[in-house]
Amino acid sequence: MNIRFLLLTVFLYSVNLFAGNTITSVEQVSESITLTDDVDYVITSTTPFTSTGSVNIQNTEHAVVILKNVKPSKTISSYLKYIRINGATAQNNTNCQVKVYAQGAIIFPYASDFKPLTCYTEPNFGGTSYNDYAEGSTGGYMNTLSTAQLNNQIRSFKLKRGYMVTFAVGQSGWGYSRCFIADQEDLEFAELPNVLDGRISSFRLFKWWNAQKKGLGSDTRMAANSALNSSWCYDWGSGTDTNHQNGGTWYGNDPDTEWVPNHIYEDYPSSSTCGNRQLSCHMKTNNEPRNGADDHPQDLETILNNWQNLMRTGMRLCSPSSWDGSDYWNGTGFIKGFLEEIDARGWRCDIVDAHCYWNDANFGYLQSLWWPSMRRPIWISEWIWGASWNGNGCFAEGQTDENIYNTTVSILNTLNNSPAVERYAYWNSESKGHIYENGLTALGEYYASMESGMGYNKAYEFIPTVVYNKPSTPTISYEKGTSTVTLNWSDPNGDMIDEIRVQCKLPGTSVWKDVATVSVKDKVSSADCYYNYSEVITEPGLYYYRIMDYYEGTKKLTSEDVAVTVTSSHAIGQLQYGQLKIADSEFVITDIETQTAAPHVITGIISNKNTANGITNQVQAQAGRTTDCSSFKFRFYPWQLTTPVTFSGAESADFMILPADTVMHLNDDMMLISQKAGSINGSETEIVFPEAFPDGVIPVVVAQQKASSSQTSAPPVTVKVYDITNTGFKVKLVRQEGVTTTFAKQTVNYFAATPGQIAVGQGKLLTIGRNNNTPVGGSGAISVTLTNSNGETMHFTNPIIVAGSQTNNYEKASVFRLRNILSDTDGAYAMNIRRQTDGTSTVTTTDNANTNGDYIGWFIISDDPNGTGTEEPIIVPTGIDGIKNNHGFNVSVDKGIIYANGKNLRVYSASGLQVRLGEKQPKGLYIVTDGKQSVKVQVK
Repeated sequence: MNIRFLLLTVFLYSVNLFAGNTITSVEQVSESITLTDDVDYVITSTTPFTSTGSVNIQNTEHAVVILKNVKPSKTISSYLKYIRINGATAQNNTNCQVKVYAQGAIIFPYASDFKPLTCYTEPNFGGTSYNDYAEGSTGGYMNTLSTAQLNNQIRSFKLKRGYMVTFAVGQSGWGYSRCFIADQEDLEFAELPNVLDGRISSFRLFKWWNAQKKGLGSDTRMAANSALNSSWCYDWGSGTDTNHQNGGTWYGNDPDTEWVPNHIYEDYPSSSTCGNRQLSCHMKTNNEPRNGADDHPQDLETILNNWQNLMRTGMRLCSPSSWDGSDYWNGTGFIKGFLEEIDARGWRCDIVDAHCYWNDANFGYLQSLWWPSMRRPIWISEWIWGASWNGNGCFAEGQTDENIYNTTVSILNTLNNSPAVERYAYWNSESKGHIYENGLTALGEYYASMESGMGYNKAYEFIPTVVYNKPSTPTISYEKGTSTVTLNWSDPNGDMIDEIRVQCKLPGTSVWKDVATVSVKDKVSSADCYYNYSEVITEPGLYYYRIMDYYEGTKKLTSEDVAVTVTSSHAIGQLQYGQLKIADSEFVITDIETQTAAPHVITGIISNKNTANGITNQVQAQAGRTTDCSSFKFRFYPWQLTTPVTFSGAESADFMILPADTVMHLNDDMMLISQKAGSINGSETEIVFPEAFPDGVIPVVVAQQKASSSQTSAPPVTVKVYDITNTGFKVKLVRQEGVTTTFAKQTVNYFAATPGQIAVGQGKLLTIGRNNNTPVGGSGAISVTLTNSNGETMHFTNPIIVAGSQTNNYEKASVFRLRNILSDTDGAYAMNIRRQTDGTSTVTTTDNANTNGDYIGWFIISDDPNGTGTEEPIIVPTGIDGIKNNHGFNVSVDKGIIYANGKNLRVYSASGLQVRLGEKQPKGLYIVTDGKQSVKVQVK
């Protein structure tokens, strides 16, 4: 036995109990007795009064009369006339209550309007009090407290003897709950445990039965239970209160026997049907759920899914019953697992229910092994000596009635002397060992006359485990139209906790800050309490959020982190742009305006906050996002073979988005191409534009790797663009020299545009340009002035810059970093850029801007000083239809082969790769061009 646990439990309750009555015991009363003290006046005779005897209870606050050997039915019919309540003849349920007390009866001086529960708004029974709490339920479940009934205000309470109350922190019995039993004296809680203190939102009040241990299983007949003197029974249903009393007449079970409802399986009888029973405060639950031969075997998950509804009845709950005890043996098995799940959730299961068809020696294990493991009082709702299916015990061949009698009596002595065994119900339905066969058997006579002792023992009461669970991981979204971040989450604790805080880690910081305090809610359903929080954020970057629960003063529970990228993404027709700001190397999902097909995303030069390592930018394809695309997946991806990057601050990069595979003529002079090129690796690949720029025009090209959704750990690469002409350019992917894995071919998206400037609508300018005078290289940052084609410095207001190298003049793998943008009173006019090269490279050539520096080109979106913000966008998707078709050559397709007559003709796939003229090609769209004019053809 766990002595320490028992002593601690007894001590806790001794603090909270009203000082018990003194006990006065007499055999018979033959004179007039008046009770003015706090006393249990016990009369032991089966004929407790002579004709001249009487007891007058004047101390109606605490004094009681106990007829030790007279059952309630006999007390009501024959002996209440000898009892006075303040001089008035006792009348059951009028000025007194007569209830079971072990094998006898107890008379409480409680009137019909008696209020057994008083609650207070302050500890130590201070503040406002309320006591108009009625028995009964709301549809079989606990009653939700009103404000007047001190909802979420109860901090101390008093409960009169002979009652049980169950409190729950949620409404209608949801959430943490606990039963409080005043079985032998008034129960007074001057202070509540933290989990209930000021948090109670529902209650259920019951009369308490001081039942003795012995009962009868699966037999609710009045004759059998009365003859056996059993004080409790059950059958395979919910029972009915009318079988106890109706208008003063007793039906079925008499007032001597508590009929316990039995929830047999999910969901019969239903939790609410069983919960509607008021004359028992206990419920048996699932019958032998592991027994495959039973009519409804059920698994643990099924039982747990409905358990909260059983808790909501407010009844003391038995565990699911074992299958011949094997589910408990040595503290293992199904029921042990069930109890562990219950305790892990902070749910309530008050009693362990066992079925024991055992040899006699095993019954001693209930006290020595089960109780220390289960830590709950034990009911044996089915038992007999041995099992017919095993042929042991009383079913063994050759067993005599004498042996059965003697061994069963020995088992009964063991059970009666085991304080952890609260109740047992003999199973009288087997072929042997009967105690009742239309009358008492010899064994039944012993059973009937035996004093089994009071069942409930407060020292063995189980107090439900208090468990605080962390909030769920919030869902997070960002609404660009209103610049609003919204969090939604659930919290399983209800108002067991003291406070909920929303915390945020701002871009570029490592410190969590409180941004809001959210009011705690009662639990109101089987679902957790649901919460939401919104705030407006306009500064771009990666924001981390989490939910912090505070409980028991300073203790904390924290949800998992979630992140949202605030991109300040804007759309001008089919042109979109914004800024990314991220403080780690994880992928983030960036919301954009919804597209009907995945667009091309190009990110600019990454900032230079974390300088120890090179960082590339990677856009990744999102699986299944071929239609209705509303976001892209992105990360800042550090080189892996040099000093690792520990982000001490957020890095940023601007981005632009255009429709996929599109050629747009912005005006007579400027053309903009958005295309992809596939099968790119570390080898040089020539890309041909689907339409050539005019002779003499060298477009600006910016490009971006688009990794597949499966490429999460491949080494980071940089896209190098060089040898740009009016018809195309060369491209390859580069990575650190120390990487030795096979170079996987990938897709590269690119934008190419005529240098110049054009108003694109909605108050914005698009400027395309390059720097041909100041190459970037060497150990430091180079100031790249933003000039026009005449070499004149330009100024930009609120620029978004997507820039990239236009040359490949240095052998080492490299990335460009934007240290800062230079501005004056007229606006931004230059970029400070450094070239960061591969530290693992064996190339010995000195990195020098003058000898091997690279030149930078840029796409800039900025404010239009002449714009009003209401102009219609000029960039609309035209796809391949934007190609001019006034060519001077003939093209045809036959059986997958493209034929063409003309000089210097070349054929390209839609991705920009050149294919052979006159050879069979796969299905798809192709471009035939002479370098000046083009035509599209379809291979079907």
